[in-house]
Amino acid sequence: MTVVCVRDGVMATDSRATAEDGKAHRCEKLYRFGPLIVGVSGSQPGCMAFVRYFRARAEEQDDYDFEGASALVLCPKRGILIFDDCGEPDPVQEPFFAIGSGGQVALGAMHMGASAVQAVEAACRWNASCGLPIISMSMKRSRPGSPRK
Repeated sequence: MTVVCVRDGVMATDSRATAEDGKAHRCEKLYRFGPLIVGVSGSQPGCMAFVRYFRARAEEQDDYDFEGASALVLCPKRGILIFDDCGEPDPVQEPFFAIGSGGQVALGAMHMGASAVQAVEAACRWNASCGLPIISMSMKRSRPGSPRK
């Protein structure tokens, strides 16, 4: 299961995936596609369909099945967007948002002032389906030669 949070130009997520047999393992949930940061949540096939969709947008491919998955997209021009089964974006009007099984805990934490990373930490603490380590990406690109944060 998952938590994906976005606030102040930073997207953060846990790295736990749970198989049908209940076994947990680490997985990748954050991706950068040009200026966009994409975080995925839900069924593995649906999540990978989102990844293929964003990777292929420049090639104008179509025909993706996002069933059982959702994605948060951090876009420099349009802000925070939610994508779901239909693949059409829904703009978020709030300055922060979260999706996934730990999303409610994360939203509560951000409502109280937590950063995206702190909100994921709260979800990992209070939702058994979310797990460490936390992964984050920022809209601010690091300068050449400087370490990435």
